[in-house]
Amino acid sequence: NGLEDPGQVYITGTGCEAGDDIANALAMHNIGEGEYEIYVKLVAGGTYKFISSKVGAPIEYYVEDLKLREGEGTTNNTLNGVYRIKIDFSTTAVSSPIEIKEVGYWFCPNNKVEWKLNYEGKGVWKGTGLVTFKQESWGRDERYKFRVTTSDATGATAQEDWGPTNKGED
Repeated sequence: NGLEDPGQVYITGTGCEAGDDIANALAMHNIGEGEYEIYVKLVAGGTYKFISSKVGAPIEYYVEDLKLREGEGTTNNTLNGVYRIKIDFSTTAVSSPIEIKEVGYWFCPNNKVEWKLNYEGKGVWKGTGLVTFKQESWGRDERYKFRVTTSDATGATAQEDWGPTNKGED
């Protein structure tokens, strides 16, 4: 049913910001047993594939009908923008890429996005702006998170919150 987890996975190809030189392939993050994700800029008109190594003769994987396949195929890309891609070797499932439309610094005491972060590349967003923590009678309120606007394959938008998880909370 599934594919053997190679232990490390990279994305490469003309359809993504990594380009087609495997030495520049971008590492995916292991998020569970056999599960990987990456935030990557996709470029329409190119192709991409997943590989097990950046050297030698890596095992290659491609997507067909939202299923991960082993072999020398490629995934044709029609998307432009920054996307989250998730793959699962145990089920061969590939999530439909989710576009990351916006990432903003959200400050709890003001209950709003204070400023937006710019995509710098290779899954990194960077923001510049003054962070002034609010003085309360009990001390400075330093609660924040990153408010993320996403868009799925149907164009429906949603919001996600990224941020630190406080110890002891679920």
